[in-house]
Amino acid sequence: MDTKTVKQINQIDAKRQLCLPLTAEEEALFELYGIPRIMQVQPASTRDRLDEVKKKAVFVEYYLSPLLRAADLSITDAKYNFYPETNEEIVTVTYKNNFTRNVYVTADSFRAIITDVMAQV
Repeated sequence: MDTKTVKQINQIDAKRQLCLPLTAEEEALFELYGIPRIMQVQPASTRDRLDEVKKKAVFVEYYLSPLLRAADLSITDAKYNFYPETNEEIVTVTYKNNFTRNVYVTADSFRAIITDVMAQV
């Protein structure tokens, strides 16, 4: 399995864990490949942390970013970034004028991410 397929399966798995609807193609790919082997051999604590990171990334991409755009705050995008070497979690908010602002959301719940980001935009 190539890295592109592994990435795609990880994205499908993140959607599945968040109970988001899957397309027929996504369901077929997940049925065929399942959880990638690189995810199966990691210790439970690492898997749990990666699951949490994936869920937060999906939350920011599919819920927070559209919310910020819809609120007409001159925001074009919000991206979740996780830095494993420091365990930092940052949401990078990009404005229409290409200015970016980093909001530190390490150890935040979904609700706390919304609160922290809204307080700084």
